[in-house]
Amino acid sequence: MYKISVRNAKQQLRNRYKICRSHLEKSFRQWCSQKIAETVIQSEWYQQSRQIFIYVSMKEEVDTHYLIERALADGKRVAVPYCMPERCKMDFYIIHALSDLHEGYYGVYEPSPEECEKAEEKQGLIIIPALAFDRHGYRMGYGKGYYDRYLSDFDGVKIGINYSACLRRCMIHDRFDKNVDGIITEKFVKFVAK
Repeated sequence: MYKISVRNAKQQLRNRYKICRSHLEKSFRQWCSQKIAETVIQSEWYQQSRQIFIYVSMKEEVDTHYLIERALADGKRVAVPYCMPERCKMDFYIIHALSDLHEGYYGVYEPSPEECEKAEEKQGLIIIPALAFDRHGYRMGYGKGYYDRYLSDFDGVKIGINYSACLRRCMIHDRFDKNVDGIITEKFVKFVAK
């Protein structure tokens, strides 16, 4: 009997959703990103949060640049991740403009720890990327565990954003994987029962 390891199964799913995402037309991804941003901004989660933790999008991810600019314009404290690949760890730093970001690890734009204030208070709204989510709020990330480690003591609302094409019924997960409180796509908002 052929058995596949959890690691191999997860890698196969990552490859599947990378391909799925890459086949979405650029104009469709832009439209989805705008719809998702509008839904986030209108949500109680966003309206009631003083501090927004948000990733800086790259490649085919749901674009977050408009969301970042809007949160800054709305007077929110905006924190974005800075990765430390040698430790597979990340911290979030407060930015005041997109110009505070510089190209860093894997070509992702990041804040400079020397120039930006570290977001010590892990409270507010965190907007989380993924290759895919399942209906229970578990995510398929890129496999390094950055978000799972960061979220282990995050005391706020965790929202995943993605294209509806990148959702599945059930995801392979283990005890270290952290699920989100809700998922927003271009089609719907899904609350996750805890």
